[in-house]
Amino acid sequence: MACVSPTLAKRPTISQVVAELKECLAIHELARTEEGHEREPTNSIGMIDTNLTEVNPLAR
Repeated sequence: MACVSPTLAKRPTISQVVAELKECLAIHELARTEEGHEREPTNSIGMIDTNLTEVNPLAR
């Protein structure tokens, strides 16, 4: 996502953002596997599996 509109109505939904992030991650993982670099980086902090469909906005 190169840029986001300042207008709320033109911004992507959280579902669209999650879908785009998943697509980017899949492309990255595929490229890493194809290059033979499937090992974990030495400075990796790990991945956290979260169910983003259950995210609720915080109270203000």
